Amino acid sequence: MERDDKTKSDVAGWNRLLDVLDAVEKRKDARFTQNVFRQVLLEIYRRQQTLRFTYPVPPRISLKDTLSVSERFVSEKSGGDRALALVGALFDVIGSHFGLFAQVNRARINASDEAIGQVADLECLDNAGKVVIAVEVKDRALALTDVEGTIRKTRNREIQEVFFTAPKIHAADADKINSRLNTAFATGQSFYVFDFFVLAQAVLALGGNAIRRGFLQEVGEHLDTWNTQPSHRQAWQRLLASL
Repeated sequence: MERDDKTKSDVAGWNRLLDVLDAVEKRKDARFTQNVFRQVLLEIYRRQQTLRFTYPVPPRISLKDTLSVSERFVSEKSGGDRALALVGALFDVIGSHFGLFAQVNRARINASDEAIGQVADLECLDNAGKVVIAVEVKDRALALTDVEGTIRKTRNREIQEVFFTAPKIHAADADKINSRLNTAFATGQSFYVFDFFVLAQAVLALGGNAIRRGFLQEVGEHLDTWNTQPSHRQAWQRLLASL
């Protein structure tokens, strides 16, 4: 680690990092090192607090423009973050507008459902806290392994209604997936596979301008609440500003 390393994008910042590390090495004091570490964490937290974005949702927006801005948003890969924000927002407004469920629980994109005790990416709960709909969100082709895992998890929790949102079904698995879902239906579970935009088109048309505005606002809420990378939040901000 050398000073004035021109391969670094921020040479001055790199040198400041070396100053901190030099001080830690010279002191060789555990208490001092701990205080430095805590201060670094505090500065990271303060920096995160400054990364606030406003999302300018227009007073009126058409169905076409709502779908278009959403499609442009997920056209850039994000490891599933952007897709989960859109689907989460859609089910939020389905619950609030149509009263089909009382609350939507969501998991972090990089946490497994089982590790946090959830049965799926989204859990739609009734007033009693029972999961009435589970939703798995994919920004890639749906594979047989996805289906098998979800059937196992939802069956263990006795959840009868399960949605998959995915842009398509993996071609090699299509027949097996259809057969497996038919078998699951015969044992008491209903599974639905939707392209997000097909589902969103129907929902956002039925709810009118109010639900479309609510959906756009909820996307921003998801991006902020789940501390999505600033680049994704900034992209959503820019897209809304362009309307």
